[in-house]
Amino acid sequence: MPAKKRMKLEMSPEPSQTIYSSQASTAPSSQSSQTFLTQDFDQVGFGDGLDGAFDEAVTGRDSLCKSEDYELVKCDEDEVEDNVAEGDVTCGDPGQLASYSPFLARNRDFYGLAVSLMRLQGIDLRRFPPTTKGVVREFFQRYHPFAKQDLLWSLSFEEESGSGPRTKYRATLTTYVLNDRKFQGKMSSTSMRLAEESAVIAFREDPEVREIAKVLPPPRKKIKEWVHLNSQERERLVAAGFDTSIVLEEFVQSVYMHFRELGCRTALWDGNA
Repeated sequence: MPAKKRMKLEMSPEPSQTIYSSQASTAPSSQSSQTFLTQDFDQVGFGDGLDGAFDEAVTGRDSLCKSEDYELVKCDEDEVEDNVAEGDVTCGDPGQLASYSPFLARNRDFYGLAVSLMRLQGIDLRRFPPTTKGVVREFFQRYHPFAKQDLLWSLSFEEESGSGPRTKYRATLTTYVLNDRKFQGKMSSTSMRLAEESAVIAFREDPEVREIAKVLPPPRKKIKEWVHLNSQERERLVAAGFDTSIVLEEFVQSVYMHFRELGCRTALWDGNA
């Protein structure tokens, strides 16, 4: 009988972190993190002028709960749903943004922006190379955008030596945020690269993966192109002691959360994060 040996090669998503091991890795628990996105359109139609006295707004911004000129108002605690996940922003919970509204030239229609950006929903995985750097990376950057890739998946190889001159390889892709599902490729007698491609194709063609891919939220980098503050808004926010980068991130978060209402899926919204 020819001698056979089986060993496992663990590959992290980072090419420089290849680890050889005789034991299977333990799936790490990914952190619950979430991406958030936004924009304001000029055609929203709220006008460019600032209403209200700036000095009064600076000194009294913490006590502002409602204004005729700004629809982003602070909610009472009993108005916020108890089952809202940490970091979620719902239609009825604009309290995070209420303190910014006196310094903005116009209101932002976050829901309207989300609707307009739905044209960027989903991803065609067949457009990318059948590799972990192609299909797998693109999918998980949209499905769980803020988590490190090595917390989301890993690629392992089985090596089998037979009577022939060549070693055979079989690759298995383990996806930690898809209920630890494993996607195993065919045995390859040619190379580890082809073994990897076989496992990635098994992942790409899986019905669940294809269904999720159709409804992934628009990519963060595309949506952030629509997020901005004009110079007057920046000056007033800075004078009031706000960090404008944080303001923009909260704008981004507000828009992004509306994609959930519109039917998009992420690991967090699926309960897989």
